[in-house]
Amino acid sequence: MVMMRSRWSLLPLACCLISWVASSAVAAAGTTVNSLPGFDGPLPFSLETGYVEVKETTGVNLFYYFIHSEKDPEHDPLFLWMTGGPGCSSLCGLTYEIGPFQFSAQWHYRNGVPKLIYHPETWTKTNNIIFVILLWGQDSRTQPQRKDSSLWLVDHPQFLLNPLYIGGDSYGGMIIPVLTLAIDERNYLGEKPYFNLKGYLVGNPRTDKQFDEDAKIPFFHGMGLISNELYERAKETCSGKYSAPSNIQCVQSLKSINDCTKDINMVHILEPLCEGIFSPKIHNITEQDGTSRLMLESTAADDDLTGTVEDWKRCNHVSLNYVGDIHTVTMMLPLPSLAHKHGLDFLTFLWLRNGDHGISRWTSCRGAGHTAPEHKPKECFAIWLISLQNHLATNGLEYYIMMIGKEARRAMVARRSRWSLLPLACCLVSWVASSPAAAAGTMVTSLPGFDGPLPFSLETGYVEVNKTTKVNLFYYFVRSEKDPEHDPLLVWLTGGPGCSSIYGLTHEIGPFQFTAQWYYRNGFPKLIYRPETWTKTNNIIFVDSPVGTGFSYATTEEGSKSSDTKAVKQLVVFLRKWLLDHPQFLLNPLYIGGDSYGGMIIPVLTLAIDESNYLGEKPYFNLKGYFAGNPRTDKQFDEDAKIPFFHGMGLISDELYERAKETCRGKYSAPSNTQCVQSLKDINDCTKDINMLHILEPLCEEIFSPKIHNTAEQDGTSRVMLESTAAADDLTKAAYIVLKIWVNDETVRENLGVRKGTVGDWKRCNYVGLHYVRDIHSTVEYHSTLMRKGYRALIYSGDHDAGFTFIGTQAWIRFLNLSVAEKWRPWYLAGQVAGFTTSYASNNLTYATVKGAGHTAPEYKPKECFAMFTRWISGKSL
Repeated sequence: MVMMRSRWSLLPLACCLISWVASSAVAAAGTTVNSLPGFDGPLPFSLETGYVEVKETTGVNLFYYFIHSEKDPEHDPLFLWMTGGPGCSSLCGLTYEIGPFQFSAQWHYRNGVPKLIYHPETWTKTNNIIFVILLWGQDSRTQPQRKDSSLWLVDHPQFLLNPLYIGGDSYGGMIIPVLTLAIDERNYLGEKPYFNLKGYLVGNPRTDKQFDEDAKIPFFHGMGLISNELYERAKETCSGKYSAPSNIQCVQSLKSINDCTKDINMVHILEPLCEGIFSPKIHNITEQDGTSRLMLESTAADDDLTGTVEDWKRCNHVSLNYVGDIHTVTMMLPLPSLAHKHGLDFLTFLWLRNGDHGISRWTSCRGAGHTAPEHKPKECFAIWLISLQNHLATNGLEYYIMMIGKEARRAMVARRSRWSLLPLACCLVSWVASSPAAAAGTMVTSLPGFDGPLPFSLETGYVEVNKTTKVNLFYYFVRSEKDPEHDPLLVWLTGGPGCSSIYGLTHEIGPFQFTAQWYYRNGFPKLIYRPETWTKTNNIIFVDSPVGTGFSYATTEEGSKSSDTKAVKQLVVFLRKWLLDHPQFLLNPLYIGGDSYGGMIIPVLTLAIDESNYLGEKPYFNLKGYFAGNPRTDKQFDEDAKIPFFHGMGLISDELYERAKETCRGKYSAPSNTQCVQSLKDINDCTKDINMLHILEPLCEEIFSPKIHNTAEQDGTSRVMLESTAAADDLTKAAYIVLKIWVNDETVRENLGVRKGTVGDWKRCNYVGLHYVRDIHSTVEYHSTLMRKGYRALIYSGDHDAGFTFIGTQAWIRFLNLSVAEKWRPWYLAGQVAGFTTSYASNNLTYATVKGAGHTAPEYKPKECFAMFTRWISGKSL
């Protein structure tokens, strides 16, 4: 608990803060800015800048930027914005967060300045905003040149009746509620002018050291930045008091956590860490003459105040003479009663709950970082508009904040015997008999949409895996670009069940992809080479399995029926026939891999191949290991982990989470009482519109991908519009529907060697027409057996996948009870944290997270996944 103080003790500071808007003297008029270097033409909004002297004896002048509302400046709210720090310029709020202009995504320093453009999500569309540099450093103090300089509202009386809101973010959280309360108090005392105060807004605010600091460790855990072991040790040794460690064990736990997270960008954990910049979106550019250019110099300063600031700094942390003498703003909590008394609307803190005085609302901005409007401008603008409309329409008390992060806890799973499933593996391989060699495949040298001959070797074909029922599995085979005679041979299985392996070829790890910018006119979507293809160092077979997937087919009704165990049996036959037809790859190291539902097949198939070798069947498979990304493994592990994941990622409230834990007792996959069912229903209602494949991506109905949008062309044909990208080479937006249209084209099918009449309308995932029985319910014991046999394994998780979460995957790995070979730590790419990793049992099992990736991790983070796999397959540490 935080020590409470009298709210009256802070009035002297508050009076100093508001003195610049309360004097009866007439302030000097500001400067109207009609144009800015870098902005084409006159400004399409009204910008005024100027100084207000707030303390004549010391000559303290505060600089401000004021922008009129574009809608109705005479009646729209007046919003005072303060950037944090302390000591960070409000120019950042103007250009990077809520102001009406910003730097273009593509600009250069040549002979001029960075290009400025209009910001379409500016809050000045509906608000008058004053951006004030609230704190001053040594280099911004000056003796006043005007004795009559005074305060802002007196000089702008036309705004006295406008609804007034105080807002900002970061360290502004220490100032905003104090300032708001001080304004309320001076109104109460009848001082002039009267402020038409309506409320305040704080985003990711600093508030109280104990609250702020103690929440970081649970946040790290919930976001997958630290392991369960690190988190549990810290909880035990620190007793939840991380802000004030009281023993050496706690200090050591916090040091281990710091070592693990020190290279994470704390402003936005998914953004690169830019040393010394304090923002993921701001970069200093050095010109050819070596001069460091800053964003935008101070604008239109009065001539007699020039020379007041030597070198402008975004955040003046070094020379700022500042004492943080407010240690908590929770003493401002009498505000609800004041609000009720004076009819104010407040937008404030998560932990304020007062049902007697109005509505309590907590809001997060999904995917945003510390300066939320910088990362999610559209969403934050919408939040403010909706909130403002609600406030102006009602006179109730409302609490509001943009922040995220609470504690997540792992699901507990009952122990099972690890030996119980071994007989099934033996049965699987007993089905496999010797078979004659398969027919040779088709060499594909060109593809519609790809300019020129393919720069890689692509073979397609069929392998008949059941002669009686006429089951034929289709495959795509790409040779390694490095050393195909010796490089590993990978078998890639896409999930579903029923999803075509061409998805792995075009969207995940294969050598070609659709461009980010393409057109449907008279031709095809443009295909280009993928620089992060895993075929640079590996031979890869992409198999359409089970039957009914992609171009795999059966000519009998019985053959069209499949199951987990049948699929494994047929894949063993497939590999045997394929290798007999490609004997040059018999000695290559063999790895089985894939993602999603492939997690139910991969370890079973790997063990079946091992058993085939043990029984001496031919040919011998040079099996070395397996890998699986975001794998389905066991319903209890996978499902029970979702609720803690939702909570850790900030998708459900503490109340929902605690109620679910209490009523379901951690068993969310099999609710045993009506209270648990109701808790899960409430959680589902809260998360049903979240994209479970990647919780930060848009939800696209019926597409099962966050990257696709349907549009109707004039000819009525369904097409896809790719999301706009800042860079032309952003190739992660290739769409599923594009793939469907391309694959269903007869010319494409002919080039791929697809047998006519075998498959009608190709589907990326054949969920409806697949006759499939899921008869393997857990693969945990298969993993355990493979570990004992010494096979290498890589299990990885895109940490923003809500379907098969990193929490569930880590839970079943811990269930294996393997000895830790390398403790949890970050792994890097290009000097940035790309994820976290740990290894077990003499490095036989490596587990890794891919930071910011979704369900199909290589689709979202191709560079990172390529680096991860390349290091692992070569035996190097991640």
